[in-house]
Amino acid sequence: MPNIKLFKYFESIDDPHQQGKVVHKLFDIIFLAVSAVVSGCQGREEIEDFGHDRLDWLRKYVLLEQVTWFNGFDYPS
Repeated sequence: MPNIKLFKYFESIDDPHQQGKVVHKLFDIIFLAVSAVVSGCQGREEIEDFGHDRLDWLRKYVLLEQVTWFNGFDYPS
């Protein structure tokens, strides 16, 4: 992972998820969301589209081993 201060800050956030049920690391989700919003995305669907469209670029910085996004969940917009 690149030596970027922002990355170190996000890595220090505790992930409250049960590890056996985690598909994506919390850091990966935060990185995706921040990258999408900085790029002008607004809302869950645009962030999801950004993730699909820029997956190769995202994988330069985060693992995203399994590509399962928010489909099937009722997140508020």
